[in-house]
Amino acid sequence: MYWGYLLLAVLANGIDLLCALVVLTCYCSMKKLSCFFQKGVVKYLFFIQLIWCFSCCQRPKQAVSEKKDDIPPEMQLVLQHFKKDPNPLKIKAAGYLVKHMAAQWHVAGKGVDNYQMLFSELLRTDSSQKKHYEEIWDSLTRAFGPDFPGPVKRVNDTQTLKAQELITHIDASFIAWQKPWCKHLSFNEFCEYILPYKLINESFSKNWMATIQNRYHWLGDSMKASKDVYRACLLVNNDLKSKFTISAFPTIWDSSFDDLDAIKYGKCFQASQYTAYVMRAMGIPVVMDFTPFWGNMNGGHDWDALIYNGKPIPFVGSESDPGHTKIDLAFQRKRAKVFRKMYALQDSTLVTDVRAGEKIPSTLSNGRYKDVTDQYIPVSDVTLKINDYQPQQAHAYLCVFNRQHWVPAYWGTVDGDEASFKKMGRDLIYLPQYYNNGLFIPAGNPIILKHDGSTVEIKYADTKNTTLKIDKKGPQGPNTKKGTEYELYCWKNGWKLLQVVKASENKMVFKNVPEDALFWLHSDDKASKERIFTNFKNNLEWW
Repeated sequence: MYWGYLLLAVLANGIDLLCALVVLTCYCSMKKLSCFFQKGVVKYLFFIQLIWCFSCCQRPKQAVSEKKDDIPPEMQLVLQHFKKDPNPLKIKAAGYLVKHMAAQWHVAGKGVDNYQMLFSELLRTDSSQKKHYEEIWDSLTRAFGPDFPGPVKRVNDTQTLKAQELITHIDASFIAWQKPWCKHLSFNEFCEYILPYKLINESFSKNWMATIQNRYHWLGDSMKASKDVYRACLLVNNDLKSKFTISAFPTIWDSSFDDLDAIKYGKCFQASQYTAYVMRAMGIPVVMDFTPFWGNMNGGHDWDALIYNGKPIPFVGSESDPGHTKIDLAFQRKRAKVFRKMYALQDSTLVTDVRAGEKIPSTLSNGRYKDVTDQYIPVSDVTLKINDYQPQQAHAYLCVFNRQHWVPAYWGTVDGDEASFKKMGRDLIYLPQYYNNGLFIPAGNPIILKHDGSTVEIKYADTKNTTLKIDKKGPQGPNTKKGTEYELYCWKNGWKLLQVVKASENKMVFKNVPEDALFWLHSDDKASKERIFTNFKNNLEWW
């Protein structure tokens, strides 16, 4: 009975047969210890874990860690198919996908059906009206009624993905890997950047990779004898520039390849996703990177990055070329964190560190996001003294000010009266906070993480007052408007209203305000442009 599990481990894990036999012998010699384990499932789990302990005998880890009984029947068919394949890497690739499939899901239900019905209606619009897609979509959803789209639920991919679909995809991914400009990728790099059958939490589109390969068959001739993956990326991206339009479009959930391929229209997020599909199918290792919240501006951003000599070269697919993007240029936007969307669950995420029963912010709850901040910008580890709010708090969060709220940029572990945060972007203001029952609670004063990696605590002090003159609510405006009421707040363990003044001219004057404080000027008009600022020694600085 144990020999069947031994064979599964050998084929799926890539364990040397001799080493596996040694493990089995050790296991059999320990059968007398089985009274310490429950029969059945736990015993087999112990057996599989024992095999994993012999890592010195293993080839690179791309193993199926699930017990055979836990592998869905369709995925067992995939593994059985590739056991017979003459290329031993295909069974390892299949094992990699199956191993991490428990974390893969998409939405389904009546709401998705309703969405697809209206989406099909939108696609009937003449392409010359593409610039009006958003208005047309709004009209369609209003006509449907207030209940649009309807109920949906999360469905694990193993419930819908068929064996032959995954087999076809794996075969196509190996065709991509054999492109002259892709052969340099290691097996691990191939698994991360080419192999995955999906990019985020979208539903699977059958044969998407083979479809793209047929469409872009010309790339081989255009590359001639070149093996330069950067050149391949440029050629494909130039083609995408004439096909995909970046513009505002309201999506409810992650779009499938079929939907994006049909409409070829969307925001930067959809553009980066569609670009990654096309690039990966053609053996070009492109990833989807993003910053959820700018550190000194409102909003966030998504982009593509070509993995070139092991490093990311950012670009916005269908808009700009690798290395020639405006990510850092426009408004001098700064990033607290950069994450990469991965297929596999990642080590050292909040999800893997969370305590039983601990609630965590939704923006940091994806265990497949990889922190790649240090691949883009200078970073520093930060350790802070924090308020002892609740001893049971295992984590604290460094937050940035974004769209009138403090939002979590990253998490850190709490040890006594200190919290430690890794690889934080510099030259930004952060506020340490706890998260409890869906609410953030300040855990200390705001800090400035300076460009040299040092920190300065912003302590409210009204012992020294000054006159504040200001003519706008943020570095990019808008200018203050005569007759409009403006509220000046400062941070004192929360936003404290200092003064309300109606502008009598284009410059506001606030008297007797503390010099050492963090400020925020607010009004009801154009609130999205508002930013926080300091005024140390009467030197106003936006953050």
